[in-house]
Amino acid sequence: MESTVLGALRDGLKLNSVQPIQTKILESILVASFTITTLLLIIPCEFINGSPVPTLTFAGLPSTFQAFVVCLVFAIAGSLSALLINDSSFLVKFCEYSSMASMTFALSLFLWAMFTVLRNY
Repeated sequence: MESTVLGALRDGLKLNSVQPIQTKILESILVASFTITTLLLIIPCEFINGSPVPTLTFAGLPSTFQAFVVCLVFAIAGSLSALLINDSSFLVKFCEYSSMASMTFALSLFLWAMFTVLRNY
């Protein structure tokens, strides 16, 4: 009797080993996105065609900056949605992967803009 109860408890308490890693990745994406967004409010900007563009990183690249901001928004939305749903459904997987892809694309846009700005100086 005890072995079946303990076995059932053990099976019920068994955690997926991938779940904590994915949670940490999503939390990291969320914190990084909020931090970058906060830094964008602090750094100096120039106005190009009525929209602010940071002079340190995206000088003369307004469309790249707008794509960067959109990627940050998608990364925040995807990671927050996946963390709040906290299930193993298709929607959560989609939110996780879209969040990771958006953050990767945002970082590559940032690096490309930095290299472009540094090359022009």
